[in-house]
Amino acid sequence: MLLPVKKILAPTDYSELSYKGVVAADELARHFGAELLLINVVTSMQVLQPIDSTIQTSYQISNMFEDFMDIARANMDFVINKKVSDGVVNRSFVLSGSPAEEIVKLASEENVDAIVIATHGFTGWRRIVFGLVAERVVRFAECPVITIPAGKDEK
Repeated sequence: MLLPVKKILAPTDYSELSYKGVVAADELARHFGAELLLINVVTSMQVLQPIDSTIQTSYQISNMFEDFMDIARANMDFVINKKVSDGVVNRSFVLSGSPAEEIVKLASEENVDAIVIATHGFTGWRRIVFGLVAERVVRFAECPVITIPAGKDEK
């Protein structure tokens, strides 16, 4: 990491463990007077409409993904209000797609100096599911990545 640090990116999936990364990024942003960028990525999903027009659905499936995005935006506002210190300049991004790809892409587009990401610290199958995003970000990011591990009691 080259000093001075001007932009820090902190991904969150709105889990308590991901907040450890947000809090660490906030501390670094305060220390360096850096801008804090927060990102959440809503994973893309296939939305199916009934082929047979006689099939009735009680919910407009086409609205479901937009509802997920709205919830993610509301959650981001909550995170900013509860986890980001007063006086820390911040911007937030709620995107859709592959989490690791979108995090790395945004880091590049915004020319961030560091990414601070929590690792879930799981082993076995849970590591495959939950630790893969952090692992991919470390592998593909063009800037330094600071990983914040889960505590022993949180694994």
